[in-house]
Amino acid sequence: FLFDPDNSFRLVCIYVGRTEMFQTLVLVFILINCLLMYVQPPYDDLNDNPPFFSPATVLLIDVVSTFVFSLEFVIYAVSLGLLQTRYAYLKSGWNVLDTTVLAFSWFDFVTAFLFADNDKSVAKLFRLFRALRPLRLMKRNEGMRVVIDALIGTLAPVLYVVVFSIVTFIIFALIGMGLMGGKMHKCSGPGAEYPGGKIECSGTWVSDTGLLYARSWAPPFHNFDSTAESITTLYRISTEKYVAVLRDAMDITDYHQSPLEGNSEYLFVFFLSYLVIGGLFVMNLFVGFIVDGFNA
Repeated sequence: FLFDPDNSFRLVCIYVGRTEMFQTLVLVFILINCLLMYVQPPYDDLNDNPPFFSPATVLLIDVVSTFVFSLEFVIYAVSLGLLQTRYAYLKSGWNVLDTTVLAFSWFDFVTAFLFADNDKSVAKLFRLFRALRPLRLMKRNEGMRVVIDALIGTLAPVLYVVVFSIVTFIIFALIGMGLMGGKMHKCSGPGAEYPGGKIECSGTWVSDTGLLYARSWAPPFHNFDSTAESITTLYRISTEKYVAVLRDAMDITDYHQSPLEGNSEYLFVFFLSYLVIGGLFVMNLFVGFIVDGFNA
């Protein structure tokens, strides 16, 4: 649009962009950024975890890397055209990814400069996007591009699996509320054992260490008292952290009554059904669609 096909500056950009030396230079700076992210501690003031590079060195690497990546953008944008040519730079999704990462790098510098002496929360927000820099490696590796393209190709069918998974979550959450809603409460201290319950759960109790605690009648962290709590509990079960949930569920008795060991063992059928349908079956659906995407 701005440069004719035979423009001398464009021809120079085409030549430089095709040289192995320039491509290697860009790759080296990508690897340096990956290494920098790996060795940097999460905070600069951790006494037991001193930074591998000094803040001045990190800033220098960031500045040089950003200028190298900006030079790469200019060279390829001039060589291929930015938008309106047949092989325009931004017509490739991988180049859009590179440009996005570069834009966030510049936003990082601008916000760090503007908020240098004030609240740095905005600067820290843009600094989070440094985690996107290793994505530049994908563009330069044929195998990784094939994997990502195959995964993107499976997004549409996988979306149906996600919808099915959400519906499964909601159905089992409602069933769990009907079976166990409000029944998993128990006293925080001794003295209200079955057949006692909420009425007996009052006053205080002394622990083995001699501390005085007030009794309270409350559910465990995992419960089925509401739709949100039920879905959260089911998600925990799907990550194979179901032992504590299953134990508490099989001990329930009735509303406002303390649990009794093994009183509701039949509830294992609910959890087994969810693990088979919501876990094993849905996971196999995900794997099946992804494998089909790779085969295609």
